[in-house]
Amino acid sequence: MRGILLLSLFAMLSCLPVSQARDEGFPSCSYAQLRHTLDLTIPHFQDVYLSIDSSQTINELLEHLDTFPTLRSDILSDALSCEETVRSGLLIGQILGDSVGLTALRTLGLSASLNPYPKYNNDQVARLNELQAEMFRIVNEDADERLLQLPIDRRAPNCSSAQLNSLHDIATAFRDLHASHADLEIGADLLEYIEQLQDWRLATLPLLPSCVEAQEFALHIIQMTADTPAMYALRTAGVDKAANPFYESVNSDAERLAAWINQFAATAANDGTVLGESQESAEVTSKTYYVTASSYVNIRSCGSTNCDIVDTADRGEAITVIDDSGGWYEVRLENGEAAFIAGFLTSLNRPTP
Repeated sequence: MRGILLLSLFAMLSCLPVSQARDEGFPSCSYAQLRHTLDLTIPHFQDVYLSIDSSQTINELLEHLDTFPTLRSDILSDALSCEETVRSGLLIGQILGDSVGLTALRTLGLSASLNPYPKYNNDQVARLNELQAEMFRIVNEDADERLLQLPIDRRAPNCSSAQLNSLHDIATAFRDLHASHADLEIGADLLEYIEQLQDWRLATLPLLPSCVEAQEFALHIIQMTADTPAMYALRTAGVDKAANPFYESVNSDAERLAAWINQFAATAANDGTVLGESQESAEVTSKTYYVTASSYVNIRSCGSTNCDIVDTADRGEAITVIDDSGGWYEVRLENGEAAFIAGFLTSLNRPTP
């Protein structure tokens, strides 16, 4: 299965027009942006990374994850602006997520030779160190008048319709890859899954265009590829759902992925489709889907993660779907009202317990 999915993904990526995958690039960072990254973002990341890496038990790891959400939100807000912050944000996101998985597997007693993370993590750390040295050199040696006079808040351009169309294909391929592991068995399957996610990142991230939506997508997908195996690893260690910090983030990111697939398609086509509105069809026929999320899925008032949560459904629960034509499926609640669920987290086949 892994080989078939990856061959399909690589074939799809190889067909993307070069003009859609590469462009003029992000604007260079201003002096103020470089200093902010060097003085605040990278030191904060280093503190969190070292504390995670030094954890000897699962309980220590869980304690050190308290600052994880704050750091991630800071990275996201800073990264989507200029060349150096984008590059550092992508690297930091990968290193942080992988370090959790690496430490979790290590505390479970997995030998270093079998742990799939070090070969990826060590390379990313080396690349971040090189980037940090480059940024220091620019700030300390090449801070000419041009750099000093650049606007403090430089923003990357929005994606074109052609770029959004490419993003739709990439996001759909990732959705299919992730859905293939909805019933992941712990053990060798987990290690294979980690390798598969890493291969996907290495093949895909360099092809993403230099525009805001693409890099926001990349940062959240990095989070998803890191959190999912970490969630399984902590579950294997006996951490229950209430204490496992990754259950909620994995479900939220899966919802966000479904929303992006819908949004990318609608925006690229420029057909006036409103995210969250069900597509009209000649005949409305209900279907029974089953929740395949690891724990539960949110049911919302409309097809967007910005909409109110009106209900939840547990893994394996049957859901009556009246429209499955978009990324968000329209469902019928027990009171007869319509609501929406991320289609990515459901299946026509009932998952195993």
